Amino acid sequence: MHSNIGVVIVTFNRLEKLKKTLTCFKEQDLLPKYVIVVNNNSSDGTKEFLETWTKDDNYQFQKIVIHEKENLGGSGGFHVGLEKAKEMDAEWIWVSDDDAYPQKNTIKVANDFIINNTNEKLLAICASVLDMDNNIAYGHRKRVENSLLKISINIVPVAEYEKEIFKLNAFSYVGAIIKKTALVKYGTTKSDYFIWFDDTEHSLRISEHGDIVCVPAIKVNHENELGSAAYDWREYYGLRNEMDMYKNHFPKRCYWFKAITRFFKSIYLLFGHDREYYHLYKKALKDSIRGNLGKDDKYKPGWKPNK
Repeated sequence: MHSNIGVVIVTFNRLEKLKKTLTCFKEQDLLPKYVIVVNNNSSDGTKEFLETWTKDDNYQFQKIVIHEKENLGGSGGFHVGLEKAKEMDAEWIWVSDDDAYPQKNTIKVANDFIINNTNEKLLAICASVLDMDNNIAYGHRKRVENSLLKISINIVPVAEYEKEIFKLNAFSYVGAIIKKTALVKYGTTKSDYFIWFDDTEHSLRISEHGDIVCVPAIKVNHENELGSAAYDWREYYGLRNEMDMYKNHFPKRCYWFKAITRFFKSIYLLFGHDREYYHLYKKALKDSIRGNLGKDDKYKPGWKPNK
């Protein structure tokens, strides 16, 4: 028996994690209607594995694989996958990376919630994200708010996870379930973000037209990799995309207050003798103001400061 939920997964060179998450969907108490895997031009055997996977009858749902000829980044990959999901027959679409593992009853709990839902304004549902020790990973569910001049990103307080349901307006693409009509009416992921803040921007866009809720009983484990304290190429996209998101979703006074604040920070960085970070920071800010998005010619995957 299948649910009314489809799945979109984006993967890049993490074959073992991809195998694990696909197994999790195969072993669900209630199966998804389909699973779409977008392979972002992996070079670790992912393509060959997926060619075999599509023929494996042990996975009793429709299997769709999209092989990209270049790495489109997470943003481009989710854009491609969600555009494909708009053509499919599931009314709700689960979105996650290849390192997110739904628990055995996750799709069933989500499907039951959808069946019993009476909120006509509901456009997205979020699972609670747990680490691999089943502790809540709070940073995935947020509320982005503004006052007179300031914009703040606030993590949903721990106490709210004791509720059966709570509202939010910003989610990560780890166990987010989006209504297909929201994708059709309000668009999919901004592919030109390349990486970072694509999910936050998308959720803000959806929240402007309806409700987003988290249902803590829907659970997904996330095998998050520990990052380095040093910055790299990804920092550019995070800074640029965050500012672009503010420009498009908040009052101009808030955006320009943030831009001016960051301009003065860039001057501080220059006199703080971190010239490479100054140039990265300044370029990210300038590109956000000018609307220069997409993959940057300098800050490509693999770039690191000369230290």
